[in-house]
Order: sequence, then structure tokens, then C-alpha cells
Amino acid sequence: MRIAIYRILFLTLSTSVFVVCHLEASIFGDSISVKPTKHYMRPCVYINHYGTSSRSSNSKKEYRFAQNNIGFYLPLHTKTWFRNDSVSLASFHVLGMADFIRYKPQLNFVNESYQIGRLSAGVKLFYNDGKKSVFYYTIAPFVSQEFQHFTNKSQRRFTSAFVYSRTVSKKFAYRLGFARTYTFGRALHLPILGIRVGALDKLHLNVQFPRNISLDFPLSKKVWASVFSKSMGGIYT
Repeated sequence: MRIAIYRILFLTLSTSVFVVCHLEASIFGDSISVKPTKHYMRPCVYINHYGTSSRSSNSKKEYRFAQNNIGFYLPLHTKTWFRNDSVSLASFHVLGMADFIRYKPQLNFVNESYQIGRLSAGVKLFYNDGKKSVFYYTIAPFVSQEFQHFTNKSQRRFTSAFVYSRTVSKKFAYRLGFARTYTFGRALHLPILGIRVGALDKLHLNVQFPRNISLDFPLSKKVWASVFSKSMGGIYT
């Protein structure tokens, strides 16, 4: 049995550390020695929870859905260099990541409850041209398993995405790309179209297709919160 629930609105709390690009310069006479920081991105740990209230289908069957996940990413490699103009600072980043999700659908027309776990691990690659463009690629293999029946065959799949992001101004950016996703319950190759309105380090709105709308805002220097609406796939994805 597979279930797809496509609309949800809840609060997610993300604990993260954000770092601003930092250059150290020392002056000896007329010369300047510039030493870029080792990593521009610091490790981040995030925790999310969301769910639905009880809902009824046309056949008067009721269901609820809850999901919890915890994950992290950390920098593995950073390379920085000056472009030909000797002013623009380009950079390349490799991030390692891991994520665990527990799905818990509750159905009044099924005698036993289900809990599904999904574990994924992968890498994220970023290239910043030192001006207004960022290229992003990620690949994340994952495995899904039902907790109650470990004899069932686990599902092994992978997701990936390539995105080009362009910062038009401090308060506006757009992105284009494509993704291999299981958001809608089966493997699909979909375009990515999105915009950001608002400063990245302050309150801002993200709108992206496939449907993902979020309002992100800082609670403190290290804690962010989001109110969002997003698509969800089947219980094994």
C-alpha cells in the first residue's frame, strides 16, 4: 500500500551556524598578504518535524501523517582562488551530508500501524564564480525500510539535483535547474524553478517548483525557523 500526501504546513526548527566570508590582511610596507579562511561553510545540524491533523477521504476513511528527521552537513574540502581580474574571489566547496527520516502514517482502516525509516548520505558541490553566480550539484543515495517487517525488501534509490543560482540584488535571486526526485512517489526528472525575495541572512521568502514555499527567519544568531508548504512522496520515499 502506498500513500501520497501532498500538502502540509507546519513549523520546522533548524539549528545551524552561518559564517561570513572573512579575509585577514597584513601590511608590510606597500605589500598586502591576503589569507582566505579555510572553510566558508561551517558544520550544520538540523531537526525537522511536521504532520497533519486527521483527514477523511471520500470513502470516510481517516488518516494522519507525521514525519521527523535529523541530519547534518559538514565541509570536506574548500578551494579559493582569485580570478583573472585579481579582485573577484572564486571558490569551490565539497560538503558531506547525512539524513535520517522517520515516517509515521496512521490509518483507521488498517489494523496495524506503519513506521518507515529512510537513511541517506551523499555530497553537495558548490562553485561560486566570485560575482553573482553559484553552481550547485548534489547526489544522495538512500535506503528505506519498514520498521515492523524487517523481512520486507528494503528500497535502495538515489536522488540528485543540479542548480544554477543568480543573485540579482541583495534581496532578490533566482535559480534554474533539474532534479531526479521521488517527491511524488516515484522517480521523476523535473525542472527546478525558484526565486528568493529578501536578504539571505534575514527574513526571506523562498518559492520553488516542484512545490516548495517557505518563509525563513532567524530566532537568534545560530537558530532559524521556517513556516513552509511542501510536497511529499509515498511512504517508501
